[in-house]
Amino acid sequence: MQTLFILYLLYAIVTLIWASARRSRAELRHVVISRDWLNEKAALKRNSIVIELHSEERNSTAAPTIPGSLLISRTELVRLVRWTPPGSILVFKEQGERRKLDSNVERTLLDLGIGAVYWLNKSRDEVPRRQS
Repeated sequence: MQTLFILYLLYAIVTLIWASARRSRAELRHVVISRDWLNEKAALKRNSIVIELHSEERNSTAAPTIPGSLLISRTELVRLVRWTPPGSILVFKEQGERRKLDSNVERTLLDLGIGAVYWLNKSRDEVPRRQS
């Protein structure tokens, strides 16, 4: 009986280590999309959320440039991302070419089962492409 218990403990420990190592290697994919692709995807799926990121210096009363989008700063995003419904399609728009999220935000999105985020390209002509 003790041998079975020890074997069970070893199996549980190995499984736990394997699962945590596998989870830590998961990466959030960043995909650049066009505005046309966004409109097409939004029509197909209702759980898409468009977020316009802005700097802290920007006026908080500024209106979003995309109707229906959330206008928030990167620091607010860290707090708000945990309330994102699992399986949502997140589309980000930001001035500049930063296209990288905070590691806490990425980990939270991965925990929610969101494996990719989309970045809206400024050019309407560009075809969606994957970015690492």
